[in-house]
Amino acid sequence: MASLVLLLSVLVRPHNINNLEEELSRSINSASRAAANTVSAARKQRVEQIMVLEEDEHLSDCSRVSVDSVWP
Repeated sequence: MASLVLLLSVLVRPHNINNLEEELSRSINSASRAAANTVSAARKQRVEQIMVLEEDEHLSDCSRVSVDSVWP
């Protein structure tokens, strides 16, 4: 990132460097928030999948018990 700022400093007037650094900082922060939101959404989805699997397993266990009681 430092090399990018250096390259931009050569191409752009000095008074615009601060603006570019601020824009880069905002972009990095935005990308970090987007990544964190993606990870959070993936974790939430995984928890929901586990809950569904556990519920399905529980229902399966219940149906086995009722079948066993009907068929001696």
